[in-house]
Formats: sequence, C-alpha cells, structure tokens
Amino acid sequence: MIPVSEIWYPPLIIGNPYSTSTAIKVEDRSFVRLWLDGTIMFYPSGVYEINSPLDSKYYPFDKQAFSIQFVVAGFMYREVNLNAGMTYLSSIFDGNGEWSVLNMTRGVAIVNQYSSIATFTVSLERKSTFMVVNIIMPIVFLAAINLLVFVLPPEAGERVSFSVTILLSLAVFMTLVGDNLPKTSDPLPVLSYYLLATLTISTLMCVMTMLNLAIYHKNEQSRPPKCIAVVAATVLRRKTGLKSHKVEDNSSEAESNLTIEKRIKPLKIAFENNKDVLLRWKDVSYAVDILCFVGFLIGLCSINIYYIVFLTSH
Repeated sequence: MIPVSEIWYPPLIIGNPYSTSTAIKVEDRSFVRLWLDGTIMFYPSGVYEINSPLDSKYYPFDKQAFSIQFVVAGFMYREVNLNAGMTYLSSIFDGNGEWSVLNMTRGVAIVNQYSSIATFTVSLERKSTFMVVNIIMPIVFLAAINLLVFVLPPEAGERVSFSVTILLSLAVFMTLVGDNLPKTSDPLPVLSYYLLATLTISTLMCVMTMLNLAIYHKNEQSRPPKCIAVVAATVLRRKTGLKSHKVEDNSSEAESNLTIEKRIKPLKIAFENNKDVLLRWKDVSYAVDILCFVGFLIGLCSINIYYIVFLTSH
C-alpha cells in the first residue's frame, strides 16, 4: 500500500455531469495497492450527480435507464486505454422501496477518433404498488361512488352536496398526485391525462345533477315537449305512442278544471297495459337519472380500462 501522491493516475472526469464537469475526487491521503506485476488497484469514492434523460410517459409503471460516462481529459485513447472492467460491484445494490434493478451494462466507445468514453448503464424499474394502492385506486373508487348521486332521491336534498364533496375529494387527490409526478411536459405522463379525464367526468356529473334537479322542480302546470316525452317514455319502458287527451266533463263543478286542462293540454303516455297516464317533469327527471347513470358508467369504465391497459402493456 503506497500513498496516491507517489504515483501517476489519469485525470478522470464525469462526461455527463448534472451541472459542470466533475472530476473524480482523489484525496492525497488515499492509498493504492501495488501488485508484483505492476498492476495498481485504486478505488476512489464519492457521490456524483449525473444528467440522464427521464421518460415519465408511463409513470408509475415506467422503466428508466441511467448512464454515467467517464472521460480522460487531455489524453488520446492510444495514450490512456479505458477498460470497462469485468464485473460490476452490483451485489451490494439490490434496489430500494421505489426502484428495482433490471440489468447493468458497460462499454467503451471511441469518439472523435481520439478520445475514449467508458459508459456504465443501470436499468431500473419503478415499483408501482405504492402509487396504485394510495393514489390510483382511491381515485377510481371516488369516481365510481360519484355515480350514486343519480340513485339518491331528489326529495332528499343531498344530491348537490354529495356530488360537490366527491368533486372536491378528487381535486385533493389530484393535488397529491401532482406533487409526486415528474415536473416535465416532454412527454407528459399518461397518468395526468387519466386524472384529467376522471375529473372531467366528475365535473359533468355535478353539472348534470344540478340541471336534473331543475327539471325535477319545474312547474307541474307545464308539460314537457313531445320529443323529450318520447325519449323519456322510451327510457321508462313505456310505449312511445303519444296522444292528446281532452277531459270532457258536463258538470258545472268541473267547468273551471276543464278550462285549465284545455289550456294546458296535458300529454298522455300509453303504458303497456294501455292505460293513459300523464307524463310529468318528474318522470323526465327519472329518465335523465337513468340515462346519466348508464352513460357515465360506460364512460368511467372506458376511461379506466383504456388508461390502465395502456399504462401496463407498454
């Protein structure tokens, strides 16, 4: 063992540093091992930051490859021969709670016909269980439970507060996700599009809930248009045959009611048992609830299946 100051060693620098060129730190009190055949073994240590591209498109199901390059400054490849070595010291690195090691590669390349660069690459795979359990699944459950707003009876008066509460919960979860997502737009993570689509669906649910309540509480003296009545009757499993029904009453007590009914012209829907029943705005509201429930259910299932399959099948 001899001091490093007693020998010559090549000035190694990091070829892809994070900020400026970083030289391998060598302290004067360090020692090297000199073998009988003239081989000198030297293991400098240090913590270095490198610049390596990050592909966050498939986050949190992404795989990353990080490379560190070593260059001998001022020397040609004929003067200093870089060797990638035989093995990695990979047995002491098994990953951590966020990453797992896929493989490690190494190689030496000649650039500009003069200099040589030794490149060591580590391929990692992100462990996505944490994000799936704590972020993605709660968002899926919140979006699914938001569908129940169309099952709540309108008389309860809790529809708007329920839908707004779910919407705010999704907004809070999106804030948490935004703090964990890589701050990059090239490429933008697919998970961001998924969260945006889910939030859009929940916003539309909130809007349709308010509009449907307005339909439910419309004036009972008015009647829905014929086109709306046909759609509502179809959704409510009634025959679509519509007919105007005038009430005839010769008694003097019903003259005022007859006048109102002639002016309003109530719309009648034919049931399957051929009984005429008045179609009200509340019936239209029930039909809208059914359409919204089925439509948003299909939309949520399509969004979840598409994005989850897209993320996990890359």
